[in-house]
Amino acid sequence: MKSVNPKKLYVLIDYDQFMESDIIIPGKIGSFVVGEDDFPFKASGLKENDYIAIKYSSSNRPVSGLFCRIINIDIIGGNTAKIAFYPENYIEFTKIIDYNHYKKARVKQIEFTNYPEGKHAEALKEILREKALIMIKYLKRDVSSEVRLSVMNENNILALSDMILSFIPADRRDIKSVLSNTDIEERINLLLKIMEEKLSVYEEKERISQLVKSNVSDNQKKYFLNEQLKVIKKELGYSTGVIDENRDLKEKIYKANMSEEANDKAMYELKRLAAMNPSSPEATVIRNYLDWLINVPWYEKTEDNLNIALADEILDKNHYGLKKIKERVLEYLAVLKLSDNVRGQILCFVGPPGVGKTSLGRSIAQSMNRGFVRISLGGVRDEAEIRGHRKTYIGSMPGKIIQMMRRSEVVNPVFMLDEVDKLGSDFRGDPSSALLEVLDPQLNNAFMDHYLEVEYDLSNVLFICTANIIHTIPPALRDRMEIINLPGYLEYEKYNIAKRFLIPKSLSQSGLKSADVKIHNASLKAIVKNYTMEAGVRNLEKQINKIHRKVAKKKAMGVGKGKFSISKKQLSKYLGPPPRKENQLRNKKMPGIVNGLAWTSFGGNVMTVEVLVLPGTGKMHLTGQLGDVLKESARAAVSYLRKYADKYSIEEDFYRTKDIHIHIPEGAIPKEGPSAGITIVTALYSALKGKSVKRNFAMTGEITLKGIVLPIGGLAEKIVAAQSAGMENVIIPFDNKPDFNELSKEAKKNINVHFIKNVDDAFKLLFK
Repeated sequence: MKSVNPKKLYVLIDYDQFMESDIIIPGKIGSFVVGEDDFPFKASGLKENDYIAIKYSSSNRPVSGLFCRIINIDIIGGNTAKIAFYPENYIEFTKIIDYNHYKKARVKQIEFTNYPEGKHAEALKEILREKALIMIKYLKRDVSSEVRLSVMNENNILALSDMILSFIPADRRDIKSVLSNTDIEERINLLLKIMEEKLSVYEEKERISQLVKSNVSDNQKKYFLNEQLKVIKKELGYSTGVIDENRDLKEKIYKANMSEEANDKAMYELKRLAAMNPSSPEATVIRNYLDWLINVPWYEKTEDNLNIALADEILDKNHYGLKKIKERVLEYLAVLKLSDNVRGQILCFVGPPGVGKTSLGRSIAQSMNRGFVRISLGGVRDEAEIRGHRKTYIGSMPGKIIQMMRRSEVVNPVFMLDEVDKLGSDFRGDPSSALLEVLDPQLNNAFMDHYLEVEYDLSNVLFICTANIIHTIPPALRDRMEIINLPGYLEYEKYNIAKRFLIPKSLSQSGLKSADVKIHNASLKAIVKNYTMEAGVRNLEKQINKIHRKVAKKKAMGVGKGKFSISKKQLSKYLGPPPRKENQLRNKKMPGIVNGLAWTSFGGNVMTVEVLVLPGTGKMHLTGQLGDVLKESARAAVSYLRKYADKYSIEEDFYRTKDIHIHIPEGAIPKEGPSAGITIVTALYSALKGKSVKRNFAMTGEITLKGIVLPIGGLAEKIVAAQSAGMENVIIPFDNKPDFNELSKEAKKNINVHFIKNVDDAFKLLFK
């Protein structure tokens, strides 16, 4: 226990302001909550093991507060803290000053006087104990057994009186009058007076209670007679509403065909329900719980359509292209047809928005003759969204997995988990960790929802996940999935999708018929080329809808007759000028300009890198909102050319005599990526040598400080972007050759691909 330093200033906390409901005494841990508006705890610099002075009130009595040690500071919010403290000594304040919007004080330790001695002290302690134990009897559950034991065993009369003060329900003013007194004899007498007053109130309350009980005996008698009457009616076969409800629930449980564990749990809860008052809150909770157990499917299945040819026909009818995905689905159906023991499969479609990931899941369900359910995981941060809430909470319910299983009404639906890459986590738990059990074929046959509290079999479900970016999916979750990439559509694919799917859909939504309007093939190709830039087809659908809306308006107003024909020349009339403008630098043959290939969550993109070399002192400027990885690639490119300046006939001291400015246009858009090293080093070499690279070349790849070109990701998206931009030649790392061979023939059409192992290979291709 630390003694008080009378010369030191201690931070002062006002008892009345922060601890309205607590009684603090030496030896009993207390706490209070402060906000920056009330007390600037951050500015005060308080920390654990610091000492503070807690002031009781504005009383002028000698004992005016407590000397306390801080044992814990818990930051609840940005501006609020909960501070726990341990009172050690009673103190008196000798000086209080205002300090930086809060108060500090000098204090001195209190010396108590007039301690009772001998038999008189023992008699006082016995009286205190006797009255305290009677008080505890009246308070019942409000006082713990540990406090009762401490009252019986405490021998120090001051500590005993303090302990009693901590639990008696007295007025705060009376309690502080006791605490502020240094005369022990007078302190004990004040406490006994307070206890006598309280006990007299409790005794009168007990007398009134007994009187009321005798007056209500007739009502109790009627209640018991009514309960007996209910039992007699039940024995004679007369039904009441409650009996009927319980009987119906029992029949539903038998018909639900649950698992053995779930059936035992349901019958146990039904017995509890029958013994309860039907209007009690807990009875409502049990009825809701039984309703979920009864209505969740346990063994009901839809019969799979295992006609592979028919499934292939349905997939081709609903989707254009996507050969690899369709082949994977047909493989699954084939295995299902030949084997009776197939664990639930987890497929993950990864691709930009608008490429048909969700609609593909619906088509898979249709081809398999299964039900389809879907949940969106974007922004989900609460683990209970997946596993459910404990049924002890008010308003608790199962997680989304069980909810969707109930909606599907079968145990083998196609279950789509959309936006799995956008899961979050916070103090409520980590939903991605909860999904591990759902998506693990070895574990999900015994999935445990917190609400159901019984094992549920998910092994018959075909789970399909969707994501825009694969690297934001947690590795443990990604390991349980089979990743299938949807790189985006080429121009000819967009054209065919528009012809087969988008135009008929748009006509139907606009209230038009094919006889009302015709979009010429040349016009459709122009829309695809000039009005859409994304990897998917959502913007293409918007442009087609825009044309049909304008036609519908004219038709509704009676403007024009017959069939509206949309030619290529009329597109600007319906859609306005093309929003797609060619990059003016893309095809410029100038030193220091090189085309790179980038991959984003929205698909591939052609990114032009500009380098300008100026007389200077060796400064390097990086502009265009480049991320940290791109900045590191730029530094690696400079270091590489410094090392091999003699090999490439570059001025050896260019890094001292020249300023280098590296810029990627469209500066308002942040740019990041690990595959621009070869592009930057080529642009820098081109600027230093004053040589232009060949036209219609685009490249991708990261470099090491030794000039080795490393493999990259997102190859399919980058090849699609190069084709869409009209690039005739693409340079990619040699290690990506197997990935390139996996691409479809259409993706490799009309483009020459050059594989390089190091920077020298690129320079030979570009600067011959």
